[in-house]
Amino acid sequence: MLVPIAVYLELLNILGRIMGHEIAARVAEELSDHFVILNNISSASLLASLKIFSDVPSGVSHTDCLVMASCDEYGTSDIFGFDKAFVRLGYRIIT
Repeated sequence: MLVPIAVYLELLNILGRIMGHEIAARVAEELSDHFVILNNISSASLLASLKIFSDVPSGVSHTDCLVMASCDEYGTSDIFGFDKAFVRLGYRIIT
């Protein structure tokens, strides 16, 4: 699973706040074998994410827009997520 670094960090922050840092670190370790962390976000994806961000409703985060731009760059419409905005914008949520 391709994961932009911003999403990975957001996951750790949210889990850490809700479940504690120790559990968040354990979850990240367990998932790390399944993730390919995109440490370097290309300029093209960043610019594309800003374009998407300017066109979506205010409830859609820039992180979500970065996920969509990364999907576009890697030629997939499959997103592991929960936000229905992905579907409205033409992406497919996988579970």
